[in-house]
Amino acid sequence: MGLPVKTRYAIRKVAGLSESEVTRLFRVFEPYYQDVSLDLFRQDLSEKTHVALLYGRETPESEEELFGFSTILCREIPEAGDGIFLFSGDTVVDKRFWGAKTLQAAISTFLLRAKLRHPHRPLYWMLISKGFKTFLMMRNNFSLSYPGSGVDDVVSTRLHSKMNAFYGWKFGPCFDPSSSLIRFPKSMGAVRGPIADPDSKALKHPEVRYFVEKNPDYREGVELACIAEVRLRDLVRLMFKYRVGAKG
Repeated sequence: MGLPVKTRYAIRKVAGLSESEVTRLFRVFEPYYQDVSLDLFRQDLSEKTHVALLYGRETPESEEELFGFSTILCREIPEAGDGIFLFSGDTVVDKRFWGAKTLQAAISTFLLRAKLRHPHRPLYWMLISKGFKTFLMMRNNFSLSYPGSGVDDVVSTRLHSKMNAFYGWKFGPCFDPSSSLIRFPKSMGAVRGPIADPDSKALKHPEVRYFVEKNPDYREGVELACIAEVRLRDLVRLMFKYRVGAKG
């Protein structure tokens, strides 16, 4: 199957979403995750500030549809120290649109806007991952990111304590700073079935192998805590890399 003929994204404030729009988001989300409910989804969404909505057409004749999204919290977190923190929450892309880079373009745009609003403040992208594809999106695009395969001691020292402070604030005792894993008393959602598992081709990638070894219980919804320090030079490069369709 080829790539969709056209995609775009729109970034909306969560406070402006209608109940029917929230339900529509959940309908896109639920087929890909187990141990989820509309109430749990709505609760998680209420803690976020924005959502990146992904739209596209499979063929020139088909109607545009919502094929994915990512929820976002973006603000200062005094308990985690100086900086602006962008935390990515529930994220999904319909498999028919895998290969399109619309999500990457949307997140890059949001990060760029945040950096331009606060040019003299450090900006951190906080990502929790129970799937290797999400993990790769950070590791492939930000050299100042942690944890990962081959992360040097300078980057590790620079980011480890900041990461621990943020996730300790966000998840309390569910976060284990020694392993960088987040284990909930009850699953808050796990990727369904074989979708979560990397195939033999993916496992040739050192970062994919690292993810599986670092987070062996990802199928049960255990999250790997991650952090990237976002620099303007990274974002300029990504805006060229992920140019995509019309944007909102």
